[in-house]
Amino acid sequence: MRDFLGFGQGIQILVEEIVNGKRVHAKGQFQFVLQCGMKRNCVVEAKYYDMNRGVAQILVGCEVLADVEDLDTAYGIVTTYTDWMYFKRENDKILRCRATLDLDKDDVPTLQSLQTIAEIIHTMLWTPWDAEQLTSEAFT
Repeated sequence: MRDFLGFGQGIQILVEEIVNGKRVHAKGQFQFVLQCGMKRNCVVEAKYYDMNRGVAQILVGCEVLADVEDLDTAYGIVTTYTDWMYFKRENDKILRCRATLDLDKDDVPTLQSLQTIAEIIHTMLWTPWDAEQLTSEAFT
C-alpha cells in the first residue's frame, strides 16, 4: 500500500485487491484501489484491450464492494491505457463517463488529454460526482 497526500487528505493506493462478497455471491478483483477517506475508486486494466470484459469486471466488483462495505455508492475505472471509462454505481443507477488518452507522433500522451483523465479521477476522489462536474458529452 502506498500513501499519497493531496489537499489535506491522504490517498492510499492498494494493489491487487480481492474482495469476496457476503450477500452478493461474487468476487471483486482490482488491479488498484484508490482510497481517500471513506471513498474508494476501484481500477481494472482491460486485458487484451477488451473493454467489455473490463466493464463487466468493474461493475461486478463495484457490486461486491458495495455489499461488503454497505455502500450506497461505489466508483470504478476501466482502462486500456488509451481508453478510460469511469463508473459511479448507485443503488438505483449507474453513471458512466469516457475519456481518451491522445498520443502524439512519438506515442507520448498529450498534456490536454492527460489533464482531462487526471481531472476526472480528482473529481471522483474529492467531490460529489455528477454529470455537470465533468464534460457534459462524456456522461450517458
